Amino acid sequence: MTATEPEHPAWWPAATHALHQAQLGRWDIVGPTLTQLDQQHGSAGILGAMLAWIDTLAHESGFTGGEQISAAFIHTDTACESGSTAEERAAMRWVGRLIEARVGMDQDAFDAVLDETIESGDIRLWNDNVGHLLTTVAINLNQLQGRPDNG
Repeated sequence: MTATEPEHPAWWPAATHALHQAQLGRWDIVGPTLTQLDQQHGSAGILGAMLAWIDTLAHESGFTGGEQISAAFIHTDTACESGSTAEERAAMRWVGRLIEARVGMDQDAFDAVLDETIESGDIRLWNDNVGHLLTTVAINLNQLQGRPDNG
């Protein structure tokens, strides 16, 4: 590491690997990478990864922090809300609210959105929401970078 390279937390390589593989549509690699991230770094690693993914998307979108945004996920072909099931649409709204809170630097709102899923005690819901967040970030980064969405 050189003096100009930032020092990253231990979970960073797995989080960036998961994001890059998601951007490539390599879901067969993403799942085991997230499992490894969770097993090696626990909830702190998953939360750190989520923050890093959102911050990366915000930076690539030109946000500097504190902007009040409104995230909406609309299918470009139908102009309808993304998600083919009620569960998927609810997950996308959760992701949108999480991104809005993080970009807006509203820690209370961010914590409240996280708590909705954590307090449910439903591990499948938590995993699905984390997966929807990663997918959303990957697709949007690909669009910003002129790549296929691979979603």
